[in-house]
Amino acid sequence: MNQPSTSSSSSSSTHSSSPIQSVLQTFESSSLVDEVRTYDVIDAKIADNDSTTLSFLAEKSAQSGAAEIYCQPKGEGDHHPTISSAIAVPVHRGGQVISVAVIALKPVSFGAGVFELWEPIGPYEEVALRGGYFAHLERFSNVSSFIRFERGSGLPGQAWASGQAVIHDDLPNHPGFLRAAGASAGLLETAIALPVLDDDVLMTVVVLISSKATPIARGYEVWNVLADKFVMEGAAYQGLDASLQLPRDTELSLNAGLPGLALEHGGATISTNAQALLAGRQCDEGTDVSETINGGLAIPTYKGETLSSVTTLMF
Repeated sequence: MNQPSTSSSSSSSTHSSSPIQSVLQTFESSSLVDEVRTYDVIDAKIADNDSTTLSFLAEKSAQSGAAEIYCQPKGEGDHHPTISSAIAVPVHRGGQVISVAVIALKPVSFGAGVFELWEPIGPYEEVALRGGYFAHLERFSNVSSFIRFERGSGLPGQAWASGQAVIHDDLPNHPGFLRAAGASAGLLETAIALPVLDDDVLMTVVVLISSKATPIARGYEVWNVLADKFVMEGAAYQGLDASLQLPRDTELSLNAGLPGLALEHGGATISTNAQALLAGRQCDEGTDVSETINGGLAIPTYKGETLSSVTTLMF
């Protein structure tokens, strides 16, 4: 089966021809997210380093090749005082990191949400929690710190085994989410796990867990590349109008939507372009995207030089 591939160097022409941004700062009032950024990476260094906390985190991720997390020290000032936590997710292609996506959350007083980093340990195929942000959810944090997931087991293990993002919705009742009791107590509803892979080597599994009251995103979608099209593998939505929600197996051409922008750009991509955000969705011509989706983030996953899937978040 023929699949699209991209060169290992980022093409500057895609920046000028596509509706691509590097920073997103406009969200719904209930959103837990404060800011989203993407960085291109050249020779293990991020482009456009503005010496902020988020750029430092992205640089650290670009150099380590693993996802990295920042948590605001309690009672201390910081270069970026409006955030409680941020997570950096690197994108590997052809044996090198080619871009990094960063998601930053509002202060802990705003609401609940969870970031987790899981990494392989010991001689067995298991992952353990390396770091995380749990807001005020101490019980959920304590349970997570002691648990281990085998490859294929639990949300982190499933993402590892599948080699692509996995979504669990309705966490308190989801049979595959092994910490359902803690999720229920913390009012957590939706989780997505994204494996960070350098070819076939697992570097980290990133897990985002979102509450209904203060969602991290309004839409989470996983798109597989099949021959000459994208096919949606799974999705979950939090507060996104039902008319904009897509059923499983929805198809997009390779030049359409957020997945198409990620393929064209060759790395993590942010866009507020209406045509990209609304691709495949049932909406009236001329729909004001600002009243539906404020922006989107696409994070591609590669096997070698070949694009295998794209994870998209809509805010």
